[in-house]
Amino acid sequence: MKWFLLLALVCAAIEFCSCWKASQKCFKTGTDTTPNIEVGNGLAKVPGVCTGAGDKDTKNKNCLEHCQKECKATNGSCGTSSIAKPNPQVCYCYKQPDPK
Repeated sequence: MKWFLLLALVCAAIEFCSCWKASQKCFKTGTDTTPNIEVGNGLAKVPGVCTGAGDKDTKNKNCLEHCQKECKATNGSCGTSSIAKPNPQVCYCYKQPDPK
């Protein structure tokens, strides 16, 4: 019985650690030189919306509309590139910096 409880405790600890690491990947904080904090990098990456067949202006419009909807859920604003990973076909959501 002791071994079963010990095994359960170890499994719970591993699960907690993996969840913590995943959350750290989702919420990256910037430096003092970074105007915004990136939230959910590549959140709005959806096949056929930002990339795929079609006119470039149409893709950009669809991408922006989708990105604005996704970013609203994270209280962010939208951009079409990231300094770390520039890609004009992927939307990025940014959390506004806290007022100082």
